Amino acid sequence: MTTHGRAPPGPPEDDELQLDGELVKISSDLPVIVGNPTGTKPVADARAPLPLGQGPKVGGYQLAGRFRSGPFALVFLAHRASQMGIARPVVLKVAPRNSPHFLRNREMLVDEYHAMAMLDHSNIAAVYDAAEVDLGFYVAVEYVDGLDAQVLLEGLAKSKRRMPIEVACYIVVELLRGLEHAHTARGTDGRPLGIVHRDVNPGNVLLSRGGNVKLTDFGVVKMRGRVAAETQPGLIKGKPAYLPPEYIRGEHLDHRVDLYSAAVFLFELVTGTKCFRAEGAAIFSEVLGGMDTSRLAQAKVPEKLAAVIARAADKDPKNRFGTAAEMGQAIESWLQINKYYVSASAVATLVQAFVAARDGR
Repeated sequence: MTTHGRAPPGPPEDDELQLDGELVKISSDLPVIVGNPTGTKPVADARAPLPLGQGPKVGGYQLAGRFRSGPFALVFLAHRASQMGIARPVVLKVAPRNSPHFLRNREMLVDEYHAMAMLDHSNIAAVYDAAEVDLGFYVAVEYVDGLDAQVLLEGLAKSKRRMPIEVACYIVVELLRGLEHAHTARGTDGRPLGIVHRDVNPGNVLLSRGGNVKLTDFGVVKMRGRVAAETQPGLIKGKPAYLPPEYIRGEHLDHRVDLYSAAVFLFELVTGTKCFRAEGAAIFSEVLGGMDTSRLAQAKVPEKLAAVIARAADKDPKNRFGTAAEMGQAIESWLQINKYYVSASAVATLVQAFVAARDGR
């Protein structure tokens, strides 16, 4: 979190990593996993996960490896074997009980679990389980075998390649399908939940080897009935480069926050460059100044698609698309008019080629 107008602090404190305790020792003894299912960057010392049956347990889950921790939890690759001996891989997020911020971290995970448990959509990572254990509180989330869009973007930039424009559009349309489902979700009482993800960015968009696109990480979700205290005006949760001006100004937020973020994401996919490139506190001024849509023309993005991106990223939320479905339909119409026919197989081809190159196969 940071406050607009002040020098930003360092990254969120990973108090869990600095503590002595059984869970921290377990974490340090596990291999760092190759891959990127939770928005974390690959590291140089990454290794293969432990074979089934060799790792320590947290609750009913056997740990196989770890990913870089998030600001609120230690993050593991884990398995839970059924009575038939079938083991399903999951991402296990654990808030350690010995953290001085355990209650805050637990609340964030509880809200993430509540939000994801109310959703059932192919473009949203599923949540399987949540429980208290001696070591802390955990949430088990679907493991997506592949990588996240941030890593793919960085890899393409490194090789000086750009994602095919039709594939970029397909990924964002799939993302918008998931967002529409979340935005319109209702509780068991039939009332709207008012879900706003608030942290849509490339690191939270997972791409599977099969070409599936899944939104994950609802840790800073805004919704009716959330446990964690509402974000104070002026405080930022999420990556500032993907948050709209009204968020930074501390104004009222609704689902159009996520549409703006999706537009910034699409900008980066089709141009192969960062939309907002300032560092530190300067990022806030750059975002408040609005997207530089002239860069879309410079990158030879077709005019009508550029207009869709510009509308979704308008500084005034009233000028944006009204819903994620409406924005998705606008992108799909552009694809159809230009005779682009793209499916999950195009994403699969891209992901598989990248993973093979990364793993040296």
